[in-house]
Amino acid sequence: MKLSILMTAVLLTAGLATTAGAQTLQKIADSNKITVSYREASVPFSYLIGSTKAVGFSVELTEAIIDDVRKKVKNPTLKWLTCP
Repeated sequence: MKLSILMTAVLLTAGLATTAGAQTLQKIADSNKITVSYREASVPFSYLIGSTKAVGFSVELTEAIIDDVRKKVKNPTLKWLTCP
């Protein structure tokens, strides 16, 4: 009995997560842009070189995720906006 309730909860949660992800991708596709944020002084994760160039592990990871989102929404010209 408890196992079936747990399995039902897991399946419902997975279904809701898939729907939320699809809605987010649809919003990105409709607006033709994705906005990400980073910290300006969190070495080695993200930091600025010069006055505007963000670098670091988190920035590289974000770039890889954005490339995957571009493929998923089938839009290689998707704009990438940053907010420090």
